Amino acid sequence: LGPRTIWKGGLEVEIEQEFDWSYRYWSGNNPDENPRDRRSFMHTIEPGMTYGFSRDFAMRLKTPFFYMREHTKDDDMSYAGTRKFTLGGAYRFFNNVFEGGSTKASWFATIDLPTATNPNNEIDGNDFDDNWTFTFGLSASTSTTRHYLWADFAGRGSTQLEGTGSGPELQTHLAYAYRFFELTNYKDFDMIMLVEADFKAQAQDMFAGDRDENSGGMFVHLAIGLQMNITNRVEVKFGLNIPIYKYVYGRQFYHEGEFMLMFSYLI
Repeated sequence: LGPRTIWKGGLEVEIEQEFDWSYRYWSGNNPDENPRDRRSFMHTIEPGMTYGFSRDFAMRLKTPFFYMREHTKDDDMSYAGTRKFTLGGAYRFFNNVFEGGSTKASWFATIDLPTATNPNNEIDGNDFDDNWTFTFGLSASTSTTRHYLWADFAGRGSTQLEGTGSGPELQTHLAYAYRFFELTNYKDFDMIMLVEADFKAQAQDMFAGDRDENSGGMFVHLAIGLQMNITNRVEVKFGLNIPIYKYVYGRQFYHEGEFMLMFSYLI
């Protein structure tokens, strides 16, 4: 949910691509009618950069751009532009290194900036409004030569410009990684399987001073992926993230899954 710490003066350059698709409305945890046969596909390209100001403090900037196509039985539309840029920082306050692994804990915070492009307010979702969004959380991890386990816990809140904005959220991210080959030298090729889960509980949004009945809910996602590290400086990661449980308030158009591909280089 937040950036990771790297060494003092270290720089990580990354680019992430996400492919997201939606084709159903939901009420509660049940599919609902879609009389206009609404379907959407979004491709996001997200360059990012992390800089280590010290061994235990780093900051990251992410600048996502998107292309979206939406189909209904009446029309086909496409949009392109920017999503909200994100500025985040992480401070590692605990770092216990032992033979073959370590245990770490960090505080992190992020700010989503109101940089999104939304012509005529035609794109749904809080990722495209003019509010600032703030996240604050705790990240903890432990690792050995073959296994890696970490967890993030965070709260998220938004400004409410003109009485409109997203409701507060609680988020949890859990992940387990298994290294296929026991690593004896950081220059060795490293292949890792990732199994990740997310839980989010979100209160209803506000719209013009009133609660938006068709917003908020509880969501659980499960992801499986593969990460390859080359000399500990080049990382390639890809995976599939799908919602395995959702309970939406009111009636909402919700995504069916997301495929991600990421490349990063540590300088």
